Amino acid sequence: MAFLSKVKEKDLTMKGVAFYNEEVLVIKQDLALLEESITRILLTVPGERVGNVSFGSKLQNYLFDLSSIFIEEARSDIFSSINKWEPRVTVNDITINVIDVNTASIKLDLTVKATLEDFTVQKILRY
Repeated sequence: MAFLSKVKEKDLTMKGVAFYNEEVLVIKQDLALLEESITRILLTVPGERVGNVSFGSKLQNYLFDLSSIFIEEARSDIFSSINKWEPRVTVNDITINVIDVNTASIKLDLTVKATLEDFTVQKILRY
């Protein structure tokens, strides 16, 4: 904890290129950039990314049958994928709700490790 008190806030600013839900590439920072990164992890199927075939999550595999058994498997996959590919956050909770036969809501409660700031990412997935 002593380390965190010595870090200047400007040193914690994260910047990067984003492209989900954008017409062109844009620069995002901080929580918006983390949300972009998590979205990229969740929507990328392992084997899809050139040069890093293990990147992503298997979430797409579970979307066609979100029974209670598969919801637990999907939660486990989301948890392990984010822990593996996004070391800047801690996953506190994952909630998956089936809205209808073609739509699910995923809510992630997260903490930024460097600042201990809590934030939520919520995605609606249609399949």
